[in-house]
Amino acid sequence: QMNAIVPYDDDSFIVRMYKLCANVYEEFIEVLFTWLTRKGRLERALDSRWTSRAAKMLNIEKALKQRARGVRYHRVAPQSDVSPAELMLEEAQVTASGSDRERMKDQLERALERMEAHEELCEKVEVLRTTPYDVANSHHSSLLTQLWDLLNPSDPIDGMKSKRWGEIGFQGSDPSTDFRGMGVLSLHQLIYFIQKEPDTTRAILCLSHHPTIGFPFAVAGINFTALTRRFLKEGFLKSHFYNTLDHSESIDDFHHAYVRIFTLFADFYKRENPSTIMEFNVIQIKFESILRRQLERTTANLDLISLDDL
Repeated sequence: QMNAIVPYDDDSFIVRMYKLCANVYEEFIEVLFTWLTRKGRLERALDSRWTSRAAKMLNIEKALKQRARGVRYHRVAPQSDVSPAELMLEEAQVTASGSDRERMKDQLERALERMEAHEELCEKVEVLRTTPYDVANSHHSSLLTQLWDLLNPSDPIDGMKSKRWGEIGFQGSDPSTDFRGMGVLSLHQLIYFIQKEPDTTRAILCLSHHPTIGFPFAVAGINFTALTRRFLKEGFLKSHFYNTLDHSESIDDFHHAYVRIFTLFADFYKRENPSTIMEFNVIQIKFESILRRQLERTTANLDLISLDDL
């Protein structure tokens, strides 16, 4: 199960047995439902009423993966007058006809577009993550300077290597070294945050300067880029995207998810009221665990998750 969280080592015997039993049970339920309804999983996913848009999309996706097609099928579909969606309906032996079949075909086509866009988003994120910050790249340097200017519009930085970078939460005089894990992706996300939510960003920056519980703002931002990417790769952002977007998700939608996650953490951190900065990592781990449980729901919506939910 994509969204299952099992508190054991993935390589342990208990986990392997749990997964085996879960798969056997799921196959049994699938056979039972197919026999009772005389409809396969894909037809049921397209024809049933679901509690949320994400629930419908995830069930369609599961049905397609069960048929070993994956979400890239329509890219390599043979040239034909028959649409990829219709080919899938035929292969899945969907019995609906007339207007019902047209409705299912339209739903499936839209679902394929959304799933394809999600895969493309994952690729774009990886391209940015694997692009290292290059001190010799003038575009990268201008982005870093832009970040400083957005946070300190009336106080320009005195060089690309300066102790003053520590004022916005870099670990040393050369901020380029802090981007090693997430590449320029984290730089783009920090800039997006301050551009879209300047008041919130400055409030978090102010919190980061607290004398006892303050934390390095930029480094924390890079950590939350890593967390947001991890959620994306593990499928935990799918329900949020499917429930909130009428269009295929873009890199800006991913950045928006980052903003919401970083903002929620800042509120959560203040509420936890740590005695020292040494509790930061423990609080972050606790936050991630709670947020995962929120995001794995098919009704998940990051825009509606509040501090009371955490």
